[in-house]
Amino acid sequence: MDFLAKINPLSYGIDALKCTVIGQQEFSLFLDIAVIVATAVVMISGAVFLFNREG
Repeated sequence: MDFLAKINPLSYGIDALKCTVIGQQEFSLFLDIAVIVATAVVMISGAVFLFNREG
């Protein structure tokens, strides 16, 4: 279960929120933001690719 939590990008978003609100964190804030940005880049790139393929 711990492995699944570490590969889930939502875990990093929640951890970043916990860090900013209550100051408690499991990962570093830099790692949280890096994972969120990397996930967004991959998902947006995939969406653009699929959108261009359809049109």
